Amino acid sequence: MRKLRHRISLQQHGTSQDAAGQITESWTTYRDCSARVFDKSGAEKNQGDRTISVTQTVVEIRYPRSGRFPVAEDRVLYRETNGRTRRLNIKEVSERDGVQRALHLQCVEDDD
Repeated sequence: MRKLRHRISLQQHGTSQDAAGQITESWTTYRDCSARVFDKSGAEKNQGDRTISVTQTVVEIRYPRSGRFPVAEDRVLYRETNGRTRRLNIKEVSERDGVQRALHLQCVEDDD
C-alpha cells in the first residue's frame, strides 16, 4: 500500500423532517481517515445548454475493521492543500489486494 498522505471524510446521505414537516437533506460524516487520492481521468459532457467537466478519481483507504463500511451512495470530502474542498461521489467500492488491507473508492467529482 502506498503512503496515505491525504485526509478525507467519508459521509453518508440522510434525510430528516423538521417540526413543520419539511424534509431536510444532509450529509453526515461517519469516518475521518488518511487516504491516497489521485485523479484517473477527466472529460467534459454536455448537460442541457452547458458543458460540465467530469473527473474520475480513485481514493485508496485502509480496509475498515469496525464501524460503517463505505458504499456506492456515500461521498468523500477531500480538502486539498490549496484550501479547495472536493466532493467526490462514490460510484464503486472494491478491495484493492484481496486480503482486506485496502479499499479503492471509484469516485466522480460533484460539479456543483
